[in-house]
Amino acid sequence: MTDIMAVESIRLVVSHLNRVLEEPQNMTFRKKLSYASLLAGIVIGQTDLGLVHRMGYPLTLEMGMAHGKANGLLLPWVCEFILNKARHKSATIAEGLEVEIEEPKDQKVIEKIVQKIQVFLSQIGLESGIESRDLIEEKIHLFSERTPTDFESEGNFLQETIRENMENIALL
Repeated sequence: MTDIMAVESIRLVVSHLNRVLEEPQNMTFRKKLSYASLLAGIVIGQTDLGLVHRMGYPLTLEMGMAHGKANGLLLPWVCEFILNKARHKSATIAEGLEVEIEEPKDQKVIEKIVQKIQVFLSQIGLESGIESRDLIEEKIHLFSERTPTDFESEGNFLQETIRENMENIALL
């Protein structure tokens, strides 16, 4: 059931966020986004707070970046990481993003999903980078250590991946 809600939430965000940004007073578009938010909240409540949100908190708290913006900046890399660990979810995400796929567990599907996310973020004015903010090495290390994780079995691998993602963002 959560996959169905997640797919619908993704579809609504992709099809209406840009419209809300262009026409902020349009209540129809805003209602669609509110519903998408509700669905996403239900999914999070049933599954667990996502890694992208966990990684976004240090950017929000330490750098004063809006949490939604922090999540957006992290989303392509976190999505790639998660889908490489849980390839069976690729078809669900691809469906929500309307990415055509032939083989759901193929690496090319993950690449298409990440590319679609990057294009979407660019369309809404959220480029993949942290503008003029400098993420120095010690902050990257601090951010990766402060990111809460339930992936205990992943341990150091997850922390290293988080650090690499933060470094990728800093380089853009």
